[in-house]
Amino acid sequence: MGLFDNISNVKPTFDANYAQAGEYVVQIESIRQDRSRKKVDFVATRVSILHVLKAEKDEAGQSVSHRVGEETTYMISDTSTAHDMFLPNVKAEIMQITLFPEHEVTAQACEDLVDPVTQPLAGIVCIMTAVMMETKGTKRPYTKVTFDGDITRKFCTDLGVVLPADAQFVPEMRAAATDAAATA
Repeated sequence: MGLFDNISNVKPTFDANYAQAGEYVVQIESIRQDRSRKKVDFVATRVSILHVLKAEKDEAGQSVSHRVGEETTYMISDTSTAHDMFLPNVKAEIMQITLFPEHEVTAQACEDLVDPVTQPLAGIVCIMTAVMMETKGTKRPYTKVTFDGDITRKFCTDLGVVLPADAQFVPEMRAAATDAAATA
């Protein structure tokens, strides 16, 4: 039996470089919904680091933050211990990225946003902030991640961010949709 005999029976893994502390300008590559081999549902947001706004350092003064060009993933898992926070965390992330008001984040909207074919949020540029935290009771470390989709192309170009050709900005998209509705 060869090393790769069962390769046809497995799914490929995706980037397992999880979000590290820091503040970044990122581009969303994908947002997907899946289930782990342990039967835990999750939503994974994969981003590319375009610019480091604030790097965090360890006790020795070494950066623990991502570098420009890295891809990283933020996962929200529906574990038994986090079940009561799964949907609120997903809702918060979608509202932060898209600037949707709370009432627009419906089950159908979520299904549409994680659609593996259309990936409507792929290409969106936003700010991602990752902060290392500890749980209250067990002092277990975790990373709290927030997004801010309310940034502009000008903000990025003023910082010297090299933007990919497919970069999209939520404020520009919302303005275009408003203009299209007004002329219809």
